[in-house]
Amino acid sequence: MFESRTHDGPLATRRDGDVRACNDSLPTAVRAPDRCSTLVRLELTRIGIEHGDDAADDFCPSGLVFAEGRCTLPTSAASHRCKKTDPGDCERQCRLGNVQSCATLSSLLGDGRGVEKNEVRAFELARKACDDASPDGCFLAGLALQFGRGVAKDTAEAVKAHERACDDGVLTGCWALGDLVRKGAGVPRDPARALALHKKACSGGLSIACIELAKLTSQHDPKEGAALMARTCEAGHPKACAVLSAYYAEGTGVERDFEKATELASRACAKNDATGCFHLGLLHQKSIIATPDIAEARRLFEKACEMKEGPACNNLGVMYELGQGGSKDPAQGLAMHVRGCELGWGTSCLNAGLSHAQGKSAAPNGERAAHFFREGCDRGDAQSCSMLAECFKDGTGVEEDPKRAAELHRHACELGHARGCSDLGSLYFKGRGVPQSNEDAFTWLRRGCRGGDTWACDQLRRNGRM
Repeated sequence: MFESRTHDGPLATRRDGDVRACNDSLPTAVRAPDRCSTLVRLELTRIGIEHGDDAADDFCPSGLVFAEGRCTLPTSAASHRCKKTDPGDCERQCRLGNVQSCATLSSLLGDGRGVEKNEVRAFELARKACDDASPDGCFLAGLALQFGRGVAKDTAEAVKAHERACDDGVLTGCWALGDLVRKGAGVPRDPARALALHKKACSGGLSIACIELAKLTSQHDPKEGAALMARTCEAGHPKACAVLSAYYAEGTGVERDFEKATELASRACAKNDATGCFHLGLLHQKSIIATPDIAEARRLFEKACEMKEGPACNNLGVMYELGQGGSKDPAQGLAMHVRGCELGWGTSCLNAGLSHAQGKSAAPNGERAAHFFREGCDRGDAQSCSMLAECFKDGTGVEEDPKRAAELHRHACELGHARGCSDLGSLYFKGRGVPQSNEDAFTWLRRGCRGGDTWACDQLRRNGRM
């Protein structure tokens, strides 16, 4: 990362350079922005660090430890920041009160790296480290709260933890916060704020944030989004190449080119990028590759799912349910949907809920169905919110609560699910969970109709409101 800083005065805005212009630039930009020609100060920061690895970095050469802001001999410091390759030392240094070692130990325990996995203790250590002013600890605590790892899931508290991490300069905290803000999980949905948070993390060199920034940009400017994704890919980030593959397959911001899509996905998968393997599997599954192979699609989804790619687990689950590319196994299909849900993929939660609701692999279970619909809704899946609303409306697996049903249909509508808008309109017609109002009902039905829900259009037509 290149960051320009100076004090107020003549150097703040020079004839051929402006510090603010440099600070607002992106690391993936093809060229420096205007008025960013004079280097005031150079700072080098390691880029491309993904989830949580900042909390477990080895700062010093072998034989030295990080203490009091410098690398030194272990014997010269009361306590020091441990290295992630030495869990035993992390335990010792954490007991001695080194807060960064506690954060590193939390990261190791949460993933089971070099120690027995213990998510409960991992969260306890992360929370304590956060309370003791460790921004890495705040990020790790935020992840635990966000996904319910070692603690009851609480997205509102996760937002607070990620905010603390982001404010203290942890780029992954900004990225995670941006994702929650984008989905409206634990915090009001705010696309503009989400964009700003991802831009901040991307500007610091976090590749996954650059990818999310490109995705968000593509929603209103497909060409610019594709260009940013291409620059991130060219900068050496396989996941960006994988997403760019999807852009070429769909013609998003670039001319559709299946050969280019295949080349990019294959390149990313060859580097063991899970998203690359997933997209290569999609090209096989949809028969848009030169030599499609449905069995190969299943194999690629299995590989990507093993590498914790939620969407791949979801597609693999569907293939098991339908017997595509191999044997039919609804129970294994459900297991894959549950796996994808645990990895944070909302559509997998939806499918797990539908499997329980419809009794695809066992007897119907309304309580389990509602549980997975709630998980999917929390992860930003609009249809899951609508399905959970139906559970509350009918009292299926949860206590009947028409007011909560209306709130969930509204949330689903705001997330872009047209049927959620229509179903909210239906509740206004009946006065269930909301005050009875035909005008409000027609307002929501129009929104559903505009979103493509034919039932809503039919209702408007029958009432002369088209």
